[in-house]
Amino acid sequence: GDWVDESSSCKAQSARGFVRHEHEKAWAAAAAKLSLPLHVFRLGGIYGPGRSLLSSQAQSTTHDSSRDSSSSSSKRRRAQTKFITRVHVLDACQMI
Repeated sequence: GDWVDESSSCKAQSARGFVRHEHEKAWAAAAAKLSLPLHVFRLGGIYGPGRSLLSSQAQSTTHDSSRDSSSSSSKRRRAQTKFITRVHVLDACQMI
């Protein structure tokens, strides 16, 4: 739910995320031992052919605060805003 950047700590929320983070640390240790550069790409959402759309998820997770009649329309709109990072699968391949 919070903004994430390069300085953010990794807080795995699932066993799968924990394993990914452990592997990332192993790659970092190997790169350091061999004095090799390492680039870590954490791609939060990859879309393209064969990938599901996130629109149904966004619709199903509308915040209850959007129904608060005492809030301004701007505040209600901000409460409904979802920030996600997505990259097309071909763009991710080009980046690598």
